[in-house]
Amino acid sequence: MPFKLFFLSLLYLLSVVAPVYAQRYSYTNYDIKDGLAGSTVNGMTQDKSGFIWFSTETGLSRFDGTKFKNFRREDGLPSNETFAVYADTKSRIWIIPYKNTICYYWNGKIYNDQNDTTLRKLRFTYEVNGIAEDAAGNLLVETQREAFVIYAGRHTVKFYAKVPEKYEIGGLDFKPVAGVGGRFPATMISARMGQNFNYLAHPDNRNFSKSSAAVFFSYLDSSLAILYNSTAPAYYLKLPREARVKIVDDSIVAIMNTPGNGARFFNIYRKQFTAQFLRGYTIHDVFRDIEGNIWFSTKESGVFKLSPAVFRSFFFTTNPIPVAVLSIFKCGKELLVGTNKAQCWKLYPTEGLNFSRINLKDNERSPLLKSSWEEPLFINYASSDYLHFAKRRATDIKTLMFFHDTVLISNCDGVFLSNLRDGTLLKCLHKGRATCAYRHEGLYYIGTLNGLYTTTNEGEEVYLGNSNSLFRNRISSFAADKEGTLWIATYENGIVGYRNGSVTVNITQTNGGLNSNICRCLYRSGNTLWVGTEKGLNKVDMTGIEKYKVTGRFSMADGLTSDIVNAIYVNGPEVYVGTANGLVRFNETKVPQHSICYLRMTDIRVSEKSYDPEAPSFELPHADNNISFEFVGISFLSEGNIRYQYRLRGMNDQWKVTSVPILTYPSLPSGKYTLEIIAVNKFNDKSELMVREFEIRKSLPEEIWFRVLILVLITGIIWLLVLARFSMAKKKEAERSRVQQQLLELEHMALRAQMNPHFIFNCLNSIQHHIMQQDTMGANIYLSQFADLVRQTLNNAPRTHIMLSEEIAYLTSYMELEKLQIGDELSYSITVDPALNRSKIKVPNMVIQPYVENAIKHGIGRLAAGGTILVQFRLQRSTNVLECIIEDNGPGMAQTLAMDRESKRLHASKGLSITQNRIQTLNQLSGSQNKINVRLEEVSPDAINKGTRVILHFPL
Repeated sequence: MPFKLFFLSLLYLLSVVAPVYAQRYSYTNYDIKDGLAGSTVNGMTQDKSGFIWFSTETGLSRFDGTKFKNFRREDGLPSNETFAVYADTKSRIWIIPYKNTICYYWNGKIYNDQNDTTLRKLRFTYEVNGIAEDAAGNLLVETQREAFVIYAGRHTVKFYAKVPEKYEIGGLDFKPVAGVGGRFPATMISARMGQNFNYLAHPDNRNFSKSSAAVFFSYLDSSLAILYNSTAPAYYLKLPREARVKIVDDSIVAIMNTPGNGARFFNIYRKQFTAQFLRGYTIHDVFRDIEGNIWFSTKESGVFKLSPAVFRSFFFTTNPIPVAVLSIFKCGKELLVGTNKAQCWKLYPTEGLNFSRINLKDNERSPLLKSSWEEPLFINYASSDYLHFAKRRATDIKTLMFFHDTVLISNCDGVFLSNLRDGTLLKCLHKGRATCAYRHEGLYYIGTLNGLYTTTNEGEEVYLGNSNSLFRNRISSFAADKEGTLWIATYENGIVGYRNGSVTVNITQTNGGLNSNICRCLYRSGNTLWVGTEKGLNKVDMTGIEKYKVTGRFSMADGLTSDIVNAIYVNGPEVYVGTANGLVRFNETKVPQHSICYLRMTDIRVSEKSYDPEAPSFELPHADNNISFEFVGISFLSEGNIRYQYRLRGMNDQWKVTSVPILTYPSLPSGKYTLEIIAVNKFNDKSELMVREFEIRKSLPEEIWFRVLILVLITGIIWLLVLARFSMAKKKEAERSRVQQQLLELEHMALRAQMNPHFIFNCLNSIQHHIMQQDTMGANIYLSQFADLVRQTLNNAPRTHIMLSEEIAYLTSYMELEKLQIGDELSYSITVDPALNRSKIKVPNMVIQPYVENAIKHGIGRLAAGGTILVQFRLQRSTNVLECIIEDNGPGMAQTLAMDRESKRLHASKGLSITQNRIQTLNQLSGSQNKINVRLEEVSPDAINKGTRVILHFPL
């Protein structure tokens, strides 16, 4: 705008250009406070896993981009003071301490001459200077005057002849090439040794991989010799005597100047110095990592990292107190930069990015703007965003916006419109503290600490916070795009797109990917909206596939001097960022879009014990199911901004995300597991999938064989218990049966005891009858036979069963005794089936006799002429039963019962009653299904004397 240029040009006329200040680089410094083992770092290297190693005066450090792991004497170092560190192709880290020895780190352990047989063979007379490795993996170890070769795979060491002491060179006895003395590279040394050693040895000597050039440095005369080919003459560069040399890449040599002078980069093809780094520091070593970061090790200041994006910084001061950049303003080909401490600076982008201070003395103030106030209003460079308006006291200008011949001003007193030509105050749009103001499509938007207001040309002020909660907090900046959307930066709600009186989009941390919802400034450049927050810079795509999404983030990790961004200016690919600690400039197109992303397992701890982190699989006892995995994603450009995707197959197949590089599983059940982890860096580059398989063995109760054994044992115990129970039940049953048997036998004996007195009573009655009849002879005969019968009765009494022959003899004696009593009126007959073995067949004792007695007493005894008793023993072969038949020819059962009624003899026979009970008892004792059966029937139902037949069946 013409008026804007006029206004700024007028300011230039009032200024006096101060001396020019130089730019600086943005470094990241790591020191003891960050975990580094020591502040004085002597050497550096990077291994195949991506870790960077630092040799310090107080130990060895390994850095993964986030944290340091330190090693000291207690870990195996021969000395805490380490001189240099190298990495070979076998992932061994070789350490040179300040002693006449070497050691190496491999797979979590440091090996030295105390625990490694190969190193024990090395006997150094002097301190070790360097180590080299050839294509076959053989190592060359070099001291000041001697060399050793450690052959790969053979664990053998060969010593080469000493170099004459007068040469004081770091190699073997050799002829100087092209007149250059001093340390030669390992490839030159190996010419006499028949080997082909490549770069690993002296960090200040190596062959360039992309050309035939070679660099040699002589410590004797402090000269750098560059050999481009075998025919061209060498190029010599004389250096300060205390200078050190290090190859950085295929064209750059780092010259570490005298103490306190930092390092300079020398391009061997352009034959000139191209950059100066860390002036004021003593540099010990320089190297470029695989991402392109350049690392500087220093004396007493740790290490510095310079990102490859080459963020250039301008600090506007030589004091340690930072100067904040609050505004960046384009004026012609230069930029005006407003800072605090009432300073304004002029930046010259086309002149190597130098800058100078613009001074304005108090007595040189000119009344550029006039108002109706009693005192004129002056414009001055000051501590605000752009300019400083002053009356009696400082009144900070927050924003200025020019349109036509008018300037829109916001400050602590309010928002005003002023004429740019004559400085008159045209209108007060808002009274009270304002943070910013903007004119968009005929409306004025006013940001305050309490939210957003809008004011029309008619002066009506409307508080937009009443209609939308997004506008109820501090408003910090405005910007408009080509589509007519007004972008509003808030202090709590991110940025808001506002168009046609309504909110079209709200971009926040969760919805869009801002690094913070506290937004401080905005700048639109084409289809990109740049957003400054208190956590860095954001690039928001306005139209592409990622519309309204953050496509780039920049912070101190990338090279900003502070994460607090106050102002932004973009000119093509060049981005200028005003921070709380100076100004930063970078080329957006040169910012890396991708980087390495290595994932390494650093430790596996199981129940407080460490396992080999490189082991692809392992097996754990069931009790050791408290396991944790420590790992790290290596991407130094990401500066720790790495997230991890992981899942534990066997427990949960779902992928999860975390930013903490440790996974802990305190109580895993037994089973097979597969842990899968992927690291994702800030550029969304993913690492290779890391897999660790492990198995937690089953507990004893979970083992199949143990379960089978337990099942068998339980089954056996149950079986034994059942058997024991059955045995006990059987014993109880047997005991009960025995007791019952005894009871039955006692009962049977009691019945027999009842039977015998009954029989004896009857016999005594018969003897009494003979005596009363004075039949002495008869009484004697009867008494003799009675005595014989009593003897048989007493002999058979203890037995339940007697032989059939004994039963027949007993029945014969009984019936003879009865015949003596009755006389010839009684006749009897006993017949036995010849098939029966009388001496082997047993019959129950005192069972048949009562039925015979009953037949005599109640059958024959009722006949006047006497009767006959028939007793038969037969064998029923079909049923294996002994059948005993007792017949009489008496009146029969019915007539006998009638006669008993007439004579009133209704009592039942005592003998038969006892016999029936005995039969019942015998049946119970036998336990067999075949029982003793008794059946009564009439012999001749049609006759007068029907007779009675008793049939007894005895199971054999």
